[in-house]
Amino acid sequence: MIPKYVLYSFLLLQILTIPLTKIPFHPMVEIQAVLYTILGVYPLCVFLKNYKYLKDNCKFLTYVYVLVLISCLIGLIKLYYVQSEGLLLFDIYKTYMALFSIAWIFIPIIDNLALHQVVQFCFKKVFIIWILVLLPFYRIGFTASYLEIFLPFLLFFNIASTRVKVILVLYALFFILFPGQRSNLLLFISVFIILLFKYIPLLKTKNAMRLMGWIFYFIPIICILLFIVKGFNVFDFSSYLNGEEQYGQENLFDDTRTGLYLESYNSIINHGTWMFGESPSFGYDSIWRSQYYSITSSIQRYCEVCVINIYVWYGLVGLLLFCYLFFLIIKKAFNSQSPIIITLGLYISLFYMMCWVENCNCWVSVRFIFVYLFIGFILQIKKTNMSNKGTEHYFKKMLNLNV
Repeated sequence: MIPKYVLYSFLLLQILTIPLTKIPFHPMVEIQAVLYTILGVYPLCVFLKNYKYLKDNCKFLTYVYVLVLISCLIGLIKLYYVQSEGLLLFDIYKTYMALFSIAWIFIPIIDNLALHQVVQFCFKKVFIIWILVLLPFYRIGFTASYLEIFLPFLLFFNIASTRVKVILVLYALFFILFPGQRSNLLLFISVFIILLFKYIPLLKTKNAMRLMGWIFYFIPIICILLFIVKGFNVFDFSSYLNGEEQYGQENLFDDTRTGLYLESYNSIINHGTWMFGESPSFGYDSIWRSQYYSITSSIQRYCEVCVINIYVWYGLVGLLLFCYLFFLIIKKAFNSQSPIIITLGLYISLFYMMCWVENCNCWVSVRFIFVYLFIGFILQIKKTNMSNKGTEHYFKKMLNLNV
């Protein structure tokens, strides 16, 4: 069983990482540091305590996580001798806690009720978020940030209890009525399209869902090939779309990603670290950030795009390993005959696609922890040989708040 203090840390982090406008102060950095520590160190301790068991039952993923821990140690040693210019120690600390939190993958493998416990806790305590944050301190434009923990469960709307359906419908209404960030809009639309798949007879077949999942997975590769062969930049919307549509306070057609990719690529080439990366203690040289802060020399930064950070930290080898790991997980999910597991695989493939656009991995994130738990659940299904009916019963019970 996951301790209550960990679950409350999970919920409190969801509240304190949200920008608030109607209060005269921002949440203290020290409180966030405590929450990051709990949610990063707890799964790490569980991993170390059950290392032998995990090595026997999940060998490849266990060794990959050990490599991540070794890279953190190397990064700390390098940081002792070389200053990471432009990055605050707290930025580096948050990143290390985020990397430690990858061990949430192993929690469902050790405890098959872990996912059930976390989901039940979040749905039952949802009104704490609404009463403490949404009502007195609500900030329009960050709806998805307030309630992003519920997004993946829209995919299981058909098997949820009435109380959970009400919560999910309210979440969808809040999202539609109060627009925010473009990346969240893309994620919400993609989830909504998947949800339609589950209700259209011709599209709700297992093979159709598998096909859609693989399309999500290969879209980044297709975009890279189009850029190399044809010079087509998918982020340069003005080259193939016309318009000035606003979504919240953002222009839907602004290109905010090409510069990040170019700066990180040039930085890695200049430092000669394109193969194995810089380690998580270092970011990439950013001319844009130097100009923003009126500094003559370039300073380092992390960014909000997951794969860029992975490429900077671990180089081409680390990026290819990242892609391969998601390929294996998605393949395991799609090899199942359970519609529940296939749906999880579909969401994970969508999450992987979004890692090329957003999904910042520089701090402990509720969104990432849920994906880790889903991955662990898929691996646990294989280990325990849970039947299709057993899987459906597990999710129905999980999404029924009366039990």
